[in-house]
Amino acid sequence: MKKIFVSLILIFSSLFSYSSHFMGGEITWKCIKGGPNVGQYIFEMKVYRDCDGITFSQTSQTLTHHNYPALGATTPMLLNFISVTDISPNGSPLSGNSCFDCAAGQLGAVEEYIWRSDPITLGGTPPSEGWHFTWGTCCRSMSIDNGMAGDSWTLRAVMYPYTDPVTGNAIPADPCFDSSPSFEEQAKTIICSGYEFSYSHNAFDEELDEITYSWGEPLGDNLSYDPSNPSATALVFAPNPPYSVTTPIPGSPTLDPSTGEITYFSVTSGIFVTCIKVEARKCGQLVAEIYREVQASLIDCSLYTQPQDGFNDPPTITTPFIDPLTSLPTYETTIYAGQLVQFNIEAEDFDTYAGGQFQEITLDADGGQFASDYVSVNNCANPPCATFNNGAGVTPPFSATGIVSGVFEWQTDCAHMTADVGCNTTSNIFTFLIKAEDDFCPANGISIATIKI
Repeated sequence: MKKIFVSLILIFSSLFSYSSHFMGGEITWKCIKGGPNVGQYIFEMKVYRDCDGITFSQTSQTLTHHNYPALGATTPMLLNFISVTDISPNGSPLSGNSCFDCAAGQLGAVEEYIWRSDPITLGGTPPSEGWHFTWGTCCRSMSIDNGMAGDSWTLRAVMYPYTDPVTGNAIPADPCFDSSPSFEEQAKTIICSGYEFSYSHNAFDEELDEITYSWGEPLGDNLSYDPSNPSATALVFAPNPPYSVTTPIPGSPTLDPSTGEITYFSVTSGIFVTCIKVEARKCGQLVAEIYREVQASLIDCSLYTQPQDGFNDPPTITTPFIDPLTSLPTYETTIYAGQLVQFNIEAEDFDTYAGGQFQEITLDADGGQFASDYVSVNNCANPPCATFNNGAGVTPPFSATGIVSGVFEWQTDCAHMTADVGCNTTSNIFTFLIKAEDDFCPANGISIATIKI
């Protein structure tokens, strides 16, 4: 097969040089496993914008590469503009409040921008410190409470080398053999304070590599990015007390390193920069590292019209499993490959609006083992796929007033075991998120259950 190496031109965007109100983002890549571009990579970048600031340019952007001489020290990687979407919460006028609207330029409304590369070839083998891919400019939102207000930012991802554990040989990057993890859950940005909240960014690795989560350090000026010491990047996160890299938000946040579930109980409102690092390991070797920055807006919803009970409680989600050791309900289970996993799950919320009208509760689900239609058992990265519906064939998201329920099914298979024979891997962990949210404005009451199988 003819090797195609990319030579890309730099496209300047004066708007990006002076844009503001950056709220976060991530860089990931996908290895093409079939078709005319097999063996090449597609890079994708998502960026989140505070809608009361300047819009981002809907033109091509570029990634800067570090430690990759094949493209030349100054040749960037072109990303094509794909889409822009308002991801602000939606809700009912029955709440007596308006939800944030990006079209109106309201503070708190959020847009998601996506850029994506054409298929490209990466020749050679990454050095031990990895190939780093970055993008950034100025400026962050000005209304940040834990540090970096108005500062520049840098998004980054790292591709590391991999040595075959059987032969001891380094595996070249061309043809590609590995995709980075990707985030299955949409970024959460607007949350009511005053109750315990748990969520996960739900990273998934289609090669079934082991993934681990940890807090990452938000970075500043991309022009000074140092791949040998990223923490030396100018304007690194200098948190305002009492916040830190590992406690970036109030409410004593905890982070589960295997599922990525973050839990906190904040009675403090404000805007907080957070960063999550996800590492992927193949046979114990670090092969990919991605970061997601999200600027979390915690709102005191008691300042807004409330349901008749005086407070907007989030929905509650039933636990689908029983722990065999404690006999207590749990969201986690261990099975043998080949077993059928099947359970019903229910979310309920009996808050009412004026006139006794129950809130509408929406149930959604995500995870790398779902097909995009939630029905197909073949159209996912590692079939058989899991399925989810409301019991009558309606796929998520689906809604009902007061109580809403769904049916999960997954026929597991030995194909779901990590397939690296050389390192004798005999198990794997899959996570699925079941999300229930009410229709209260300006911020929905949200509960997220992290199902660990």
